[in-house]
Amino acid sequence: MKKITALLLVLLLVGSFAFAEGDREIGGDVSGDSAPPPPPAYMIKTYNNWISGEISLLVRSDASGYIGACASYERMLDSRISLGANIFYSLDIEDYNYIAGAAVSFRFYPVSKVPVDWGLGFVFVGAGLGFFHEKQHYIGGYIVDQILVRDSSSSANGVAFIPEFGVKTDPGRPGAFFWQLGVQVPIMRLGEPIGGVYVGLGAKIVIGYAF
Repeated sequence: MKKITALLLVLLLVGSFAFAEGDREIGGDVSGDSAPPPPPAYMIKTYNNWISGEISLLVRSDASGYIGACASYERMLDSRISLGANIFYSLDIEDYNYIAGAAVSFRFYPVSKVPVDWGLGFVFVGAGLGFFHEKQHYIGGYIVDQILVRDSSSSANGVAFIPEFGVKTDPGRPGAFFWQLGVQVPIMRLGEPIGGVYVGLGAKIVIGYAF
């Protein structure tokens, strides 16, 4: 009986050793000393050039609403900071008014590196400085110097300061196509003859390509 018990113990020990060796071969060292490395992280600086097109909606403090399109280029300077340039055109939803111009922008990415399995979303805050031309049409009859004027228009140049924040997401493999959601709060100063300072609230959807 003692011999049988000793033989069983030896078999158990040999079997346990073989099982442990099999685990090491299949899954690596179970002790944790050679644990598999964490998933790779993706840095926004991996690709320096980001080109995109966007569709935007803007509501302004004078109760006007605009739908717009914009083409943009963004250049990463380091892992957190970028400079950009864009051209834009926005059309009044109800009237024939429009805004067209160009801007330069600065962005800061608080988190410049995220694990790949996070979906590659990069939050940013930034600001832009833009110059634009606005044309306003006045439709409907009104009297000027006893003359009935059916339609008229006026235009002016202006400058805008554009704070913004948003998130940029690069789905799938890093680089190539990306999409972005953003919110802007433009402060617009119009020259004469229109004049005035207007504050807006805008939202935009962006699709682009990184290389």
